Amino acid sequence: MEHAPTPTFFFEGDDIDQLYRDITRTIVRDGKDIVFGHEKKKAREIHATVQIYGIGIKRLLYGGVPRKFPFQGDKLKEFRKLAIADDVNPYGNDYTYQELVRKFPTNINQLNQMGLIVKDRQSTGMTDNGIVGVLYHPNMWKWENKPCWNWLQLRYLGNNEYSLRLLFRSHDYGMAVWANMSFILYMMNYFVMKPNECKITEIILTSTSAHIYENDQDSAVNVGGIYWSREEDKSLLHQSLGFLRAIYDYVKGQN
Repeated sequence: MEHAPTPTFFFEGDDIDQLYRDITRTIVRDGKDIVFGHEKKKAREIHATVQIYGIGIKRLLYGGVPRKFPFQGDKLKEFRKLAIADDVNPYGNDYTYQELVRKFPTNINQLNQMGLIVKDRQSTGMTDNGIVGVLYHPNMWKWENKPCWNWLQLRYLGNNEYSLRLLFRSHDYGMAVWANMSFILYMMNYFVMKPNECKITEIILTSTSAHIYENDQDSAVNVGGIYWSREEDKSLLHQSLGFLRAIYDYVKGQN
């Protein structure tokens, strides 16, 4: 018996509150139930591409996240500070995103990929398709905790505006995604955009596993407004359809 195709969805807009609600509802309603990781965590996932522009970019850049997102306020401010800290790995972890971007390990030395992008801007105008950065190398395949964020690209849109493209192999859409985007946008703006008098006006995020953990279902239900249990959700849908049908029959009878 063949397995069902991977649930794949595209979302776009400038209202990150609405995007957060729509994506959460889609994962809860249409996502595939999975068990993964060394801790055998239960989750529900889709393959997602999310395009954000306009006021949504400005909110993320200046530290805003969707209103119901649990990771915000002072906690998010402290997290964003790490994006531009001189010590890119202050806690001595295996790695951090900013460390892999600014001190990517090679057999010879460490590469500051932000610095390379700035040099490219100065030499070529940063207008081709080759402005990319990587956070994963095949040498990392034995790592117990491989980087979830794997790749980035800057694409020129004209008028000194850029699209930031991001690829995550695994992405927590319940507790991490909006903090990640705020962090990355802040880092890119500080090290690349501001020194070159440019700005990012669009993000296109691809998450090959956009998931919400079952342990975070209460938050997801609060954001999405539908039951985690699909049987409960079907029951609620049937009740709603029955109510609408009753209204229709009543209005029809009045006419």
